[in-house]
Amino acid sequence: MITKYGFSAVNNRFSSKYGNDFLTNLAQSTNNIITIARVKDILLDDSDKNKFNSLGEWNGLGIIQYESIDKRVQNISGFAKPIDSNIKKYPLVNELVYIILAPNTDLGNNPYSINAYYINTINLWNHPHHNGYPDNSNELPPSQKKDYTQTQAGSVRRVTDNSTEINLGKTFKERANIHPLLPFEGDTILEGRWGNSIRLGSTVNGTPNNWSSTGENGDPITIIRNLDHILLSSAKSINFNALESVNIDTKKFITQADKIFLGKEDLATEPLLLGDTTAQVLRDLTSSIKELATALQFLQSAPVAPNTPAVFPNLLVPATKVLGILDSLNAQLGSSPSNCTITSKRNFTV
Repeated sequence: MITKYGFSAVNNRFSSKYGNDFLTNLAQSTNNIITIARVKDILLDDSDKNKFNSLGEWNGLGIIQYESIDKRVQNISGFAKPIDSNIKKYPLVNELVYIILAPNTDLGNNPYSINAYYINTINLWNHPHHNGYPDNSNELPPSQKKDYTQTQAGSVRRVTDNSTEINLGKTFKERANIHPLLPFEGDTILEGRWGNSIRLGSTVNGTPNNWSSTGENGDPITIIRNLDHILLSSAKSINFNALESVNIDTKKFITQADKIFLGKEDLATEPLLLGDTTAQVLRDLTSSIKELATALQFLQSAPVAPNTPAVFPNLLVPATKVLGILDSLNAQLGSSPSNCTITSKRNFTV
């Protein structure tokens, strides 16, 4: 007996209930319809409780409300899920998407039950920022109509006054300073809407970029770029590993950690000194020793009786002061590294 798994098992189980070629019939029942629709709304949070609850609560995130603009299927509207469960590009209101019909989760009761799924945003303006298009461009004010022009390369959206009357959603505001990346031969580029990007490229000699001044054509390079912040987060660890060097160029470098080890953790056992504290201790020590040395330059003794040791009263005060400072320094140094107060408790080196 041959056991079937996965997709084959599903087909086998439903074919026995609904007849042969279950999945083939299902595909034919949808007529392979792919239509173009305008996004009317998208569920991204729970602010609209009614819609949030009706679309599956948190499992409904990313579902759009759409309205078809395809003349073959006029007046069709409804809701559609993202077709990819792992990589999601959420469209904006008034962007156009492809809608495809495919099976839903009701296969156990009705094998021909289907859902609408959206594939991706149609690249109307060939621009990563947005590809929205108003319901009726004739209703746009004159200042906006000139932003929609036709060129030999196709439709281009040109914002000339840093504003837009297109409704793109509740929080999305169009910006005029977002520009597509300049591509180079062989690039694979992932571009966000706000000037953030990941480029899987290479050294390209003789081109206007700042990563091809050295190396040979075809040397691979990965560039993560953002106009503001890049945040890396992990529950356990983040590791940077390079065979030659790791370079950080910035105006200010801030590290916040309970302990910092310079070198291998098991070898970095020597604590770093606290700079200001150590410097002040050394100032006090050198100042007192200098004062003592100065006094020794003019060493004199008072007249003494025969067989009586000489005394030097001018050394009494500075010598006493030096002894006090040395006692204080010894107290800060402690009797062992564990009770030394001028060494760092957080930063260690080899």
